[in-house]
Amino acid sequence: MCFSGGEQIKSEQKSNAIEQAGFDNAIKTLTDSYNLSYDTAKNYLTRAYDEAQRGNTEAINQISTMFPEARSAIQQGYSEATQKLQPYAQAGTSALTAYQDLISGKTDISTDPLYQQQVGLLNKQLAAQGYTGSGTANIAGMTPVMASAYSQRANLLSPLLQQGYSAASGQATLQANQGSSLADLYSNQGTATAGLMQQGAMNQSNILQNTGLNLSDMQSNYGSVLSSTALGKAFALAKSKRNKAAIKAANENMFWQTLASGAKTAASMMSGGGIGAGIGAGSSSIGLSGMDYNPSSNYVG
Repeated sequence: MCFSGGEQIKSEQKSNAIEQAGFDNAIKTLTDSYNLSYDTAKNYLTRAYDEAQRGNTEAINQISTMFPEARSAIQQGYSEATQKLQPYAQAGTSALTAYQDLISGKTDISTDPLYQQQVGLLNKQLAAQGYTGSGTANIAGMTPVMASAYSQRANLLSPLLQQGYSAASGQATLQANQGSSLADLYSNQGTATAGLMQQGAMNQSNILQNTGLNLSDMQSNYGSVLSSTALGKAFALAKSKRNKAAIKAANENMFWQTLASGAKTAASMMSGGGIGAGIGAGSSSIGLSGMDYNPSSNYVG
């Protein structure tokens, strides 16, 4: 009988080749999938980051555009309001000058229309009484007339002074309000811009952080799957080696069993009287089944 473990070894080698090809395909598929996912995540990161930057820039530009409009509206409102008050303020200014001239004696009361009107009435009264010219009666009558004209002129100027004062106060209040409104506008612009910049930075930071965590998870999963795949291959190789060792042991066992069987046959024939034939037969059997066979020669370790 002739025995060889070559077929088993070839079968094992083919199985190993199939396992290696499966392992290589699995690694390639896993790597391609990881690379695709990684590139996709990076692309989404870039798009999200740019979109956050664009939105932040547009919002800041919108504030910068609206700020001049708001400032112009404040200034226009102030200008229109002060123009409406301006005639009263000018009247008050003129009345103030006239009043100051009156009380300081710079005003010639004799040229005042009120004084001249009252002098005319006085002269008519004196003429009716038979007084004419510039006598004592005329001089005595002029003193109260002058005082009355002075008082009446002061009384006429007083309301104008009050109106002018109120108008000037209103203009001052408007100017103060304008300054306050502009200050608030500048402050609000700065606060809004700073808030948008801070929010934009936080959004971008969150995008980077989330993407980093996702990429880290992808790398971790990739490493875990690679480790599991490599471990599976290691188990497969270990099993293959155990199978080869079992085949080698089985071949060696069969070799020695065959050799022992040949020797037993030869001894039996020798004891039966067919020594030459038995030896020849036994030698032939041993030579075919074992003596020319090395069980390790067909083993690939």
